[in-house]
Amino acid sequence: MSFSLIGRMPIRYKILLPSALFVILLLGVGAMYLDSSAMISDLRESQTELSGLAQEVRDMALTVEAYLSGQGDHAMVDALLAGLMDHVPDGELKSSLVAVRNDLAEYEALVKDNTALEEEIFAHARVSLEQSQSFLATISERLADETARNSVSTLERLVIAGASVNTESNYEAMVLFLQLKQDSSRKDELLGFLDILLENVEKDIELLESTSFQGMAVASRDSVLIIRDLSTTFIANVETQSVLGETIHAKLENSLSAIDALSTAQSENFMATVSSYLRTLVIALAVIAVIGTILGLLTTRTITRPLRKMIVFSNAVGQGDYNHELDIHQKDEVGTLAKSFQDMTRNLQYSMDDVARQTAIAEDKATLAEDALEEAHAAQEKAKRATREGMLQAAEQLEGIVEQITSASTELSAQVGESREGASIQSQRATEASTAMEEMNASMIEVAGNASSAAENADKAREITDQGEQIMEQVVTSVGRLNNTAETLKSGLDDLGQQADAIGQIMNVITDIADQTNLLALNAAIEAARAGEAGRGFAVVADEVRKLAEKTMAATKEVGESIDAIQQGTTTSIANMQETISTVSESTELAGKAGESLRSIRSMVDSTADQVRSIAAASEEQSAASEQITTSSSEVNRIATETVSAMEQSAEAMDALAALAEELKGLINNLKQIG
Repeated sequence: MSFSLIGRMPIRYKILLPSALFVILLLGVGAMYLDSSAMISDLRESQTELSGLAQEVRDMALTVEAYLSGQGDHAMVDALLAGLMDHVPDGELKSSLVAVRNDLAEYEALVKDNTALEEEIFAHARVSLEQSQSFLATISERLADETARNSVSTLERLVIAGASVNTESNYEAMVLFLQLKQDSSRKDELLGFLDILLENVEKDIELLESTSFQGMAVASRDSVLIIRDLSTTFIANVETQSVLGETIHAKLENSLSAIDALSTAQSENFMATVSSYLRTLVIALAVIAVIGTILGLLTTRTITRPLRKMIVFSNAVGQGDYNHELDIHQKDEVGTLAKSFQDMTRNLQYSMDDVARQTAIAEDKATLAEDALEEAHAAQEKAKRATREGMLQAAEQLEGIVEQITSASTELSAQVGESREGASIQSQRATEASTAMEEMNASMIEVAGNASSAAENADKAREITDQGEQIMEQVVTSVGRLNNTAETLKSGLDDLGQQADAIGQIMNVITDIADQTNLLALNAAIEAARAGEAGRGFAVVADEVRKLAEKTMAATKEVGESIDAIQQGTTTSIANMQETISTVSESTELAGKAGESLRSIRSMVDSTADQVRSIAAASEEQSAASEQITTSSSEVNRIATETVSAMEQSAEAMDALAALAEELKGLINNLKQIG
């Protein structure tokens, strides 16, 4: 905006422009604050939803890990996944969850297949055990009977050892199978044992060939073959399960990473948006502050400079200097007032010059009239003293003098008439000048009123600025509370990480205990198998202890993996929280800068208000000078009126002098007749 444009602008607009600019600024700041508050509320709600979703994903991961360790139901896990995917947005996370669900379905099919294989393996082992135990029980009864003892053949006594070995081998195969379920790396141990067992059975078949016990050996061989085939299939399924479990675990890790990445991205977007709003606010405040300062200076200059010139001009006119020039060329009210002021002064100068000129002429004519009157009186005295002889000559001389007096009176009357008309014009011009000065005084009063209104608007703008400053202080306080909350949350996450480490150490101890318990249970099962029928009850107890140890190890493994996941999530959350704290600190600094900008604007508003008050004071001084000029114009008008009155009296005197001249002329004619 150029200086000339501001010069053409009306004063009320000039005065209101900075205040309007500040009001617009504060309205913009208020709108940005409300918009940012709504945005922050939406982002906070979205962050809360995302946090809830992240917790659901972590709970789902723990449930899946529990299922993979054998402590869960597939139907429950599948229902949980289906419900979770209903409110997960499309993207990497949902794709990962779909893949996990499909892999779990395949894993469940393998679990069911292995359960059937395990039942079939133990069924064949029990059949072989029952056959051996039945034979041993029959032989034991016969050996216990003193009468039937001698009927037991040597072959049967040899078969007793083979049946015992078969019983022990079946128990050992079952123990190795259970160990295989616990540790798939022991597959070679089980298969090697079955191969050795098969070789021994083949030897027994050869030894018992063509005997009644060969069928028992063949049945045992067939059972071992079936168990080996089933175990091979079971091992293949376990290996496939292991691969699927690792795949599922990796996909769960990807899901957790995806939700953490989404949470991190949303947090970064949240803080970046807040920082952007604050940065934009600070820049807007700085730009508008500079613009407001420039406009305030230009506005003050376009008002105060011409007012100072008009004050100097008014003082000069009040001292009688009508030739003083007023150099103001603005197109606003001040420029119009200055032009009217200049025109009024010129008209007043013309009127005063005209009055002086007419007064001088009237004074000259009055002097001539007085001289002529004195000559007439002298002539009259001469006429009284003249003798009758010289009366005619005196009459003739008096007649010439009377004619001169009559001519001078006529001319003087005309000049007095002209002077009276000039005095009337002067009075009219003085009246017009007084009216113009009254109008100018009213304009100056209006300017002073506008300046006072502008000062009030500046005070209101300062109040609004104070409100904006309070809002920014509230923003700084809110961001500070957010920073404190983030610090508290980071401290809580640190404590959670330490507690998770402590739990991990405890779980390691439990794992060691479970391993030792499992080994003791396996040794007890082997010893019970060797004890035969007498150790059957102990074998059942050892099997239950083994199962309990397996469950403990599986639960320990599951809890360990959950602790690892919690530690990883905690580490990620601590890193994100640290970044959030840094961003919140930056936002706090930006909000502080915005508050400083508002305080600078407040100082500018105070300065503008002081300038406007100065304008009002200058306008009041101008109004006082105008009143002085109005008083002077009224005095000139009074003098002009008195001059008109004096001219009228002079005209009456001239008329009376002309009448006297006529009377004198009649007397002279009478003297001529008498003479």
